[in-house]
Amino acid sequence: MQQLAEYQNRQKEDKLNEAVRRSKNLKETPVDITPQNKTKFLWSDAKNLDQFESEWSFKPVTLKGIFDHQKEFQIEKQYRGERGVQIITPFYTHLDA
Repeated sequence: MQQLAEYQNRQKEDKLNEAVRRSKNLKETPVDITPQNKTKFLWSDAKNLDQFESEWSFKPVTLKGIFDHQKEFQIEKQYRGERGVQIITPFYTHLDA
């Protein structure tokens, strides 16, 4: 029983720390993550995805570009027993010929 109580206390502490981290990140000024022309996105070369996740999750960002509604498509999905569709729309940050 002692181990269970210790585990639950650690879980509670972890959740509180994560809530504080998220609140702090959400209050920051948004960062423009639009890649320069012909360069990659920040996450393209991420070597450690856990580190990238901890640094960037719940941070406000902006991204400049355009949606291409002519090329969007639908994927049939089922969620909690209900059928629906997920609409995928390409987003371009730069256009080439």
